[in-house]
Amino acid sequence: MPKPAGNLYPFPSSSQGVVTALFLVYLLSGVVVFAWIHHRHPQRLAEMVQGLAGD
Repeated sequence: MPKPAGNLYPFPSSSQGVVTALFLVYLLSGVVVFAWIHHRHPQRLAEMVQGLAGD
């Protein structure tokens, strides 16, 4: 079974590296948006979580 860190170190070259970098940027931007919502509107984030959970 390959190690998960082996997919990022050493950083892949060629098109795999581009796809990996774009995915990491996309993932980080989502984390930043949720952190901003949590900081500015904590109740809205709680409502979003409840909506996703189906409660």
